[in-house]
Amino acid sequence: MQVIYIMGVFMFVFAVVMGLTTTLSRTAMQAKLDNIAEVRQMFSDIEGGINNGILANQSDLRHLHNRFRASQNNQFSATVAARNNLYRGVTITGTRYPGLLNYVSWSEDQLVTDPWGTDIRVYYSTRYVLVDNGVEAPQTIFAYVSAGPDRGFDATLGTISFNNIAGLDVPANSDDIISVFSTYDAAIRTWGLTLNALNGAAGLIEKDYSEQHVQFLPQIEIFNTGMFSGGTFGFDNISLNAWESDPGLRAMAGFPRIATSLAGSLSLDTYTDKVPMFGINPVTGFMTLNAIAGETARTRLRLRINPATTSTVGWRVTHDREIDGRTIISN
Repeated sequence: MQVIYIMGVFMFVFAVVMGLTTTLSRTAMQAKLDNIAEVRQMFSDIEGGINNGILANQSDLRHLHNRFRASQNNQFSATVAARNNLYRGVTITGTRYPGLLNYVSWSEDQLVTDPWGTDIRVYYSTRYVLVDNGVEAPQTIFAYVSAGPDRGFDATLGTISFNNIAGLDVPANSDDIISVFSTYDAAIRTWGLTLNALNGAAGLIEKDYSEQHVQFLPQIEIFNTGMFSGGTFGFDNISLNAWESDPGLRAMAGFPRIATSLAGSLSLDTYTDKVPMFGINPVTGFMTLNAIAGETARTRLRLRINPATTSTVGWRVTHDREIDGRTIISN
């Protein structure tokens, strides 16, 4: 009987110990899985914060470009200043630009160190990419790498370059956690906003010129009557496309004109009352829209996108749009 009692106690204790061991093992495994999910979520939030936060308020990653040029590459562990610029923000020519900490819910310590106490490696490189005809945007690629639960980095990069970062992946049987992303989509979005502003300005100018033309039609009739009564030629012989070369028409009051002043960033005196701000700066950060006189300032105008001139790496843009009064009135 005593033997049976002892065996019962032993089995009870064994069951309790095994239950605790299993529970602790499951708890440890769940904590590991939770930490892995946390790192992956953080890396996803970092991508969103850079592309949808920082780059939604400026046209390129000037936080990093203060420290390197487009031909250079780096990693944060070797360039703490670049990490601080990206995470905490930076002041450029007197304007303060917020960093990543303003767009994510993670602390700076979490962004720097993974849940297992290992510093997160961040590689980055920038190159120019064609996003439209005559438009090259700075495209930065990032690789965020956590060593994972075993605290050992298995992924190797070798030479830090744009292509090597793009090809970085988790090796077989490794618990490294890697996120690779670029700012390409953000660049496309920025250019789309810029193009919309360009087309909007052009549309307003074209509309105004067309309205001036309608108001000037009675003058054309007067000119036609005078020429016809003189027996020289009739209205059908007058080419509207030759207005700017005809001194008789050009000298007449009310002749359609696009601009009388082209100084500064699209400060066309004819349109300032109708469009208070042609500048694209409020939309895309570091872009301006300039007006350049064409062959004849009265009838032709070229609208050109210009990146703001700073000491940092910016966009390369030669994109422009010509507004031709003769084309407007012939449609």
